[in-house]
Amino acid sequence: QDNGSWMGWNGTPLIAPGDKPGEPGAAIMNDNWQFVFDGDGYQFGFDPSDADIIYAESQGGVIIRNNLRTHERKLIKAEAKESQTRHRFNWDSPFFVSRHGKKEDGTTLYMGGNCVFKLLHGGDFFECISGDLSHNDPLKVQTVGSEAETHGTVVALCESPTAAGLLWAGTDDGRVHVTTDDGKNWADVTPKEVDCRYISRIEASRFDTGVAYITVDGHRSGDYEPHVMMTTDQGKNWKTITSDLPSDVGWAHVAREDPDNPNVLWLGVERGLFLSVDRGAHWVRWQGESLPNVGVDDIKIHPRTHDVVAATHGRSIYVLDDASAVSGLTPEVMARDLHVFPIRACRGRQTGWRGFGVFSDRQFRAGNPPLGAVITYWVREYDGEKVEVSISDATGTPVAKLTGANAPGLNRVVWDLQREETERITSPDATLDQKFFVAAGEYTVTVTSKKKVSVAKMKVEEAVGVGGEEVKR
Repeated sequence: QDNGSWMGWNGTPLIAPGDKPGEPGAAIMNDNWQFVFDGDGYQFGFDPSDADIIYAESQGGVIIRNNLRTHERKLIKAEAKESQTRHRFNWDSPFFVSRHGKKEDGTTLYMGGNCVFKLLHGGDFFECISGDLSHNDPLKVQTVGSEAETHGTVVALCESPTAAGLLWAGTDDGRVHVTTDDGKNWADVTPKEVDCRYISRIEASRFDTGVAYITVDGHRSGDYEPHVMMTTDQGKNWKTITSDLPSDVGWAHVAREDPDNPNVLWLGVERGLFLSVDRGAHWVRWQGESLPNVGVDDIKIHPRTHDVVAATHGRSIYVLDDASAVSGLTPEVMARDLHVFPIRACRGRQTGWRGFGVFSDRQFRAGNPPLGAVITYWVREYDGEKVEVSISDATGTPVAKLTGANAPGLNRVVWDLQREETERITSPDATLDQKFFVAAGEYTVTVTSKKKVSVAKMKVEEAVGVGGEEVKR
């Protein structure tokens, strides 16, 4: 509360003194985060035409446009004009930067209040493109105060990733609407099962314009179970896909569709993160190494790196680096005894050192992404045999050998892009931790277990020094 909006990095080119040489090092620290806007921080967006321009929000629909380069800020809240009826905004009002904005309109944003607003030219102008989409109960919408009491508002808003003008809106009093013509006409497609409960999120599919998912949060009405629904015909019909999701994991916050596989869904609930690889027919809890069973309020999947980013309630942000293997969990792959997934192009990178700042038991330190080749493979069932991962260059000459886990499911090893210890060129002073990486080129990765073998190709790019590689923001 009142901590505002921040932006930061998921990896740095530096390691902290005391970390084990050769490992990425825990070096994402407090100073890697930048304060952007005050108040209760909520939604956030980058301008597609200028990465230095961001949009950040505080409670009650207050949005600012902030130029990080020039430090110019402008309030772009959709305020009613004099003599007009006031607009209502939820404490956590949804907004997003559209991917379908027309060039002549500049950067286009959409925002939810009691109606849906369209903001043009980065928020310099706005228009209401819907009527009041809530039940507009006069006994509930007349409250005034800090905006936390405001009722009858849009709290879930999204657009189709592929179809311009296809928008979905859900309200805090349980209504769902869709428009296919950018707000000229709206259809009420509320599932009868919603029964006036809070629509916590809507996710429009990138594969089929008829498909969308909604999560319903009923805890304000005494319903603490998760509810997830999907439609394949733009809301004419809905079906529940909660299926075997445990009833004691709490209410549902958000469902996200995988960008490469329409059958893969990520789900954030009040007590953890769940995954389905068959569009909600079955769910499994994501058993991460450090992700606690706390409320997962939001999930984003990075479009370039396929990292899954989970925002929890009060327990920080967690990143699953390169989750592309999850996209590859097709029935055909899972029927195989052993399968290695495509490996993303990688490069070696020297790491520098950084100080801790003030030493204390509360010094914030977070881990970096894996440095090197991330090799992920599937094991159908445990057979008691060890898994060996061999890497050879384009001539077939072996350069490295690793040992991996053989637990049923997804397993991962990371190759540091260096030769075997006995063949490595080492620095005269080992404390300097200077690495000598293999040459750029194509390499072959062979994963074996007993008589089972799976092979993948991998591209290694030219190594870079500290700061020479783009780090994700």
